[in-house]
Amino acid sequence: MMNGFWREIRRIIIVIIVAVAIVIAAGYVFDFIATYEPILVPYRQYVLYAIAAIIIFGFAHIINRTIGVFIEKASSKPGKRNYRGLYTLFRALIYGGAIAAFLAYVGISLTGALIGGTIGGLIISFALQNTVSSLLSGLLLSSSGVIKPKEPVSFYSWLFDNPVVGEVLDVSVLTTKVRTTDGLVTDLPNTALLGQSQFTSLVSGDHLSYNVLIGFNPDVPIRQIINEATLAIDKIKENIGLLEHHSFFYSKTFNNSSVKIIFFFNDLSKFNLIMHEITTAYEEAYWKIKNKMAEDAKKSSGSVP
Repeated sequence: MMNGFWREIRRIIIVIIVAVAIVIAAGYVFDFIATYEPILVPYRQYVLYAIAAIIIFGFAHIINRTIGVFIEKASSKPGKRNYRGLYTLFRALIYGGAIAAFLAYVGISLTGALIGGTIGGLIISFALQNTVSSLLSGLLLSSSGVIKPKEPVSFYSWLFDNPVVGEVLDVSVLTTKVRTTDGLVTDLPNTALLGQSQFTSLVSGDHLSYNVLIGFNPDVPIRQIINEATLAIDKIKENIGLLEHHSFFYSKTFNNSSVKIIFFFNDLSKFNLIMHEITTAYEEAYWKIKNKMAEDAKKSSGSVP
């Protein structure tokens, strides 16, 4: 790990030296060409600015990728903490520093710009308030470790029709990219997540875990439904990637009875299949018992000979 760290440091130092050499060489090359094409002389500074911008932001990209590699290695070790969320914070700082460095190179004083551009700054702040809000939300989400890349998470919010379940791919400064259990990649606005959503990690020890509530009309004994559905699920659980499941009579009202099912699995891509089989098993168990109760009632009343 340390050998790789110093190797990357050496590479960065070499890149800095090469970058400085390129800027100096570019100035000499341009001056040489300008002696034959004087019309290019007024554009010398702009060419150097463009080269400097490419080098500065290219250098920032290299540092960004280097930090990302080390964070990924540190987070991939078994039993280690997931540091991937910090990558967003480092990325914002690195590119923010690159912008400041470029402005300093072209001779723009950040202090003077901030002091002299108060009115313009207010106008821009109103125009970009949603972007700034998303930026701050992304930094808070990533730095706090609430959402971590490569972690299966369930997002629940009144802003969404249904909970969003999937693997976090990236926490950027504006959005959080998630690959859902449908295999689709979606971008969730950070402002919709911070303060307005509930995050539930699916990681439970060495496995993944999720729970679902299923409601029924309270006209069928709930214990019979649970027993019947459990037998049906046990017959197919190995085929659908289900490790184990536990069912509980969760709540009862005048017109609804609820069962909570907690199930464990390893493969997130099997989530939809597991949910389908569990809910189907409970649906079929309900109607099987209900129909049997109706038939028994007919027999006891003498309507069936």
